[in-house]
Amino acid sequence: MNKLDNEIAANVSRNSQLTDKNQSLQTTKIIKQLGKSYLRFFAIVLGIAAFTFLPAQAQEQTIEDASIPQVEKQEITHQDVEEKLITKGDKGIPGQYIVVFKDSAAGSHGEDSLAPELSDEMIDVHGGKIKSIFRHALNGYAAEMTEKEALAVSKDERVAYVEQRQMVSPSTIWEENVSGWDSWGLDRINQRFRPLDCWYTYNNTGAGVDVYVIDSGVKTDHPEFGGRATAYNYIPGGNGQDCTGHGTHVAGTIAGRYVGVAKQARIISVRVFGCSAADNTNSDRYILNAVDWITRVRNGRPAVVNMSLSGEPYQALDDAIRRSINTGITYVVAAGNDGIDANNVSPARVREAITVGATDRYDNRANAGYYGASNYGTALDLFAPGNEIRSASHANTGFVYKSGTSMAAPHVAGAAAILLQYYPNASPAQVHDVIVRTATTGVLRNPGVGSPNRLFYSLMLN
Repeated sequence: MNKLDNEIAANVSRNSQLTDKNQSLQTTKIIKQLGKSYLRFFAIVLGIAAFTFLPAQAQEQTIEDASIPQVEKQEITHQDVEEKLITKGDKGIPGQYIVVFKDSAAGSHGEDSLAPELSDEMIDVHGGKIKSIFRHALNGYAAEMTEKEALAVSKDERVAYVEQRQMVSPSTIWEENVSGWDSWGLDRINQRFRPLDCWYTYNNTGAGVDVYVIDSGVKTDHPEFGGRATAYNYIPGGNGQDCTGHGTHVAGTIAGRYVGVAKQARIISVRVFGCSAADNTNSDRYILNAVDWITRVRNGRPAVVNMSLSGEPYQALDDAIRRSINTGITYVVAAGNDGIDANNVSPARVREAITVGATDRYDNRANAGYYGASNYGTALDLFAPGNEIRSASHANTGFVYKSGTSMAAPHVAGAAAILLQYYPNASPAQVHDVIVRTATTGVLRNPGVGSPNRLFYSLMLN
C-alpha cells in the first residue's frame, strides 16, 4: 500500500462505531412536513448553520467555445469485442454508427491523436458523413452511413470495432410536486441503522471538487446552488438550462445548499438530453461527446462525474468511461430501473465505475409496482436512497420529489466529492474502494439475485 492508501485506511478503520451526534460536525436538522408559518424561520436557522459559499457567478457556455487546457493522456486497452461490427436490430438507430480505432492506429489520445485524419480517410474510402470526432476518451468518430459501409469500415485493420448507435435515457421513473421538508434520503445515509433520527450530519462539504452532471441541464440560478453551478450544452440551439427537471434534481442532491450531500461542491452541468423523447435521438452521441470533453478539460482537478442514465449494452460508451476513469476521474452511475440484471445495462456494467441501485424508505430495494424496479446483480456496488427523494425543481425556486436510480446515484457522487476534498489525489479506484468498504451491510431487504447487501454510508472517514 502507498502512503495515501495507508492514510485512507487509517481513517476508514475509525468508522466502525455509530456516529456520536455530539461530535463537532456540521449538522442540518431535517424537519418533516413543516407548516408554512415555520418555513421562513427554518430557512434562517439553516442559513446561519450553513457554510459561506463561494461567490462564483453561474454562467452558461457552449463547449465548442470554451478554451480549456487538455488533460494528461494515459493509455488503456479496449475491452475485448467478439464482433467488429456490432448491430442492435430494432433497438439500434438506423444508419448511425460509432467507429472506434485501435490505439496502435491512432497513436495516442488527446490533441496528438490521429483520429481526425483517420476519420476523414475512412469517409473518403468507404463513404458516410461524420457527425462527431472523439480523441480523448475514445479514438474514433460517429457517422451516418449504410450498414454496407459500416461493414466495410469494420474490416479495416486499423479499426477496433464499429457499433450501431442506440438510445440512452435518464433513469427516473416517477415524480410528484410536493411541499414540506421531508429529506429522508439525507437522513438515511448518515445512519447505520433505523429508526431515522431526523438529522443529516456531515463532516465536510466537497469544496474545491468539480462534479460533472451529464444530464438534461441544470437550473443554474436555483438558490440551492448559490452561484456554484455552470451550464454547458450539446443540444443544438440550447443554452444548457434544464427543461425537464431531471438534471436539476440530480444536481440538487449532489450539492444543494439544503438538500445536497456535498454542500459546497462545484456543479458543472453538461446537457445531453432535450425537452422530449423526440429530442433524444442523438443523446448517445452527445453523451460520448460529453465524456470525451470532460476527459479533456478536467486538467488535474479532483473531479466526479454523475451519470443518472442507462440503456442497452453499449461497448463504445463503456470503453469511453473506462478510459476517462483511467485519467483520474471518478464516475458514479445509476443501475437503471427495469428490474433486470445490471450486467445487461450500460453504463451500469462498467466495473471501474461506482454503480448504484435504489432503495425505499424502509430499506427495500426499489421494487416492481408503482415506483418501478431498481436493477440488481453483481454489477452493482451498493444501494442508496432513491424513492421519493426531495430535491431542487427546475420550474421555480422550490423543490420536487422524484424516484429512481437516478436519484440514488447523486447521493454517492456527493460523498465522492467530500472524500476528494479530504484526499484530492485519491484515484478513482481508491474512492471506489472506500465507498464500497464502508457501506452498511446486511440491512437491505430483497436486494436481488447477485446484488451486494450494501447500503451507502456517508460518514466514511469518521
